[in-house]
Amino acid sequence: MLKKYELLQDHNSTLYYAGHKLTRIRALKSFGAVQVGQLGGYIEAEMNLSHYGDAWVADKACVYGKACVHDNAIISGNACLFGNADLYGNAKMSGKARAYDRARIFGNVVLTDSAEVFEDAMISGNVRLCALASVSGNKTLSKSEIVTKRIM
Repeated sequence: MLKKYELLQDHNSTLYYAGHKLTRIRALKSFGAVQVGQLGGYIEAEMNLSHYGDAWVADKACVYGKACVHDNAIISGNACLFGNADLYGNAKMSGKARAYDRARIFGNVVLTDSAEVFEDAMISGNVRLCALASVSGNKTLSKSEIVTKRIM
C-alpha cells in the first residue's frame, strides 16, 4: 500500500490539544482536491486517517484518540473528531464542529459552525447540522433535513 500522507517530524508541526500530542500531515500524492505536498491538519496517529479513498484532515482540524476519518470524508477548519467517533462516506465537518464519544457520521452529512454529535448518535443521509445544533444519546438522524437545535 502506498501511503497518501506523512506525519511531519519538525517541532513546528506538533500541537498539544486536550492532553494529546497531535502532528501535522502532508500529502505524499495527489488525490481528490488534495495536491502532493499540501499540508493538512493534525492527527495523533496514522490510525486516525485512512490511507484509502479521498479522506483528508485539512486546515487546523484535529483527529485523535480512536477516532478515524475514512472513505471520502473530509474534516476542515477548526473541527475536532475524537474519542471513538467515525467520519466516513462523503461526510464533511468544518467550522468548529465536534464529534466524539461513539458518534457515527456518514453519507452526505455536513456538520458545520459549532454543531456537535456525541454519545451513541448516528447521523447519515443528507442531514446538515449547523449553528448550535447538537445530537446526542442514542438518536439516529437519516432523512434529508437541516438541524439547528439540540436533539437528545
